[in-house]
Amino acid sequence: MSFIREIRDKHTDLFKKIGSLPKKTRTAKNDKKVTSDSLVTFFRKGKLKKFCITQGLDSEEITFEDAVKFFECEKHEPKKALSKQYFEFLESNKRIFETPSFEEETVLQKGRSNQKDVINILKGLLREPKYTQADCEYIQLLLQAYQSGNIPTALTKKLKTFFDKEFDNLKLLSGIKSIVPDDYLNTVDNHKRIKSSQNEIVLSEFLYKQVGE
Repeated sequence: MSFIREIRDKHTDLFKKIGSLPKKTRTAKNDKKVTSDSLVTFFRKGKLKKFCITQGLDSEEITFEDAVKFFECEKHEPKKALSKQYFEFLESNKRIFETPSFEEETVLQKGRSNQKDVINILKGLLREPKYTQADCEYIQLLLQAYQSGNIPTALTKKLKTFFDKEFDNLKLLSGIKSIVPDDYLNTVDNHKRIKSSQNEIVLSEFLYKQVGE
């Protein structure tokens, strides 16, 4: 985010150009970080956002922090033509974005162990005597967001990893707030938006596996 703010403050024209990019913008480049030709896609439905990447034809959700590492490029990065596999890869990413667990299923269905673990820990934190009423209300909001199917899998993985390393309950609460954007906690409004709004493909980038130098 500090990098984006620097562009906003020091490169105003570039920042405006980025903001005016049309929906479904797509491009392609070589990338050393992929082990096979891949596609990164940014989807949005209402306030719910998701980044997906193919691994061959298998897709998975990734975090914003991981996605920007793929989108980042130098000023004069050579632009390549889109691959004939673009639409095939895009359909694979769409299936991950539209999977029912993303926006409809509750966290207790189909044995999703990470989600169950996170919920159990959150419920346990409600018994922390050092938490204020506001702290407990925040945790309750997060639990409601989970029950509404409003928390993406990538965020759950980040929370689970954080919980595995941190055992101080006061630090846990601070860490949770830094990981989970406030938008996800407006469960009622967000769930209505999710149901009523249409899927949007914001942008995509095809990544060619770079061989050699």
